[in-house]
Amino acid sequence: MEPVELRLAFAIARRFEEYRRRFDSITLRARARFEGRAWRALQHDIGERIDAYEVTLDEALGDVVRLHAERADDRRLWSEGRELYRRLIVSRPDAEIAATYFNSVTRRLFDTGGVDEQIEFVAREVAGAAAGAESWLREEDLPEDPEELIDTLLRDRRFHATWRDRHGDVIAGGAALAVALRSAEISSGRVEVLIPTFYRGRGAYV
Repeated sequence: MEPVELRLAFAIARRFEEYRRRFDSITLRARARFEGRAWRALQHDIGERIDAYEVTLDEALGDVVRLHAERADDRRLWSEGRELYRRLIVSRPDAEIAATYFNSVTRRLFDTGGVDEQIEFVAREVAGAAAGAESWLREEDLPEDPEELIDTLLRDRRFHATWRDRHGDVIAGGAALAVALRSAEISSGRVEVLIPTFYRGRGAYV
């Protein structure tokens, strides 16, 4: 039989994996929601993400209590389980989120004030195996005409939606960028651009 500490670590890791699957499934809808201007659906998705976190946390704690009814509040069990959990998540690119998830489970059981280093992860303790910036960033030369950069960014996104006034948006975006560049006294250089588009509310960020 597996040690009880390992069963605790596996129980929480499984629920975290379930949370990430739910989160990713919701996130995959973002582009279609944005392109279809489905703003209410986007707001609903935000709530669904929060619900996924809260529900899986409750399920994780329930799993632990069922597995270790008499020792569920044993701090030594959680301390040793924490170390085993760290080994399970350390190679994940989202290890810091996984560590926060573990902390959230402990706080559903213990009345923790501040940070309890015996049973919780502290800031940056688990950095994770984050992907290199080259996998999600690219660079563009800053052209003399800011409108050219805005036009390139919009063209590269290939949104499956009609523009009400794409030309006007390029002009407005270029003008805003020109003001920002003058304010920062930047006349040349390179611009970092996100390869995946980040959607939030009614915005799409690059």
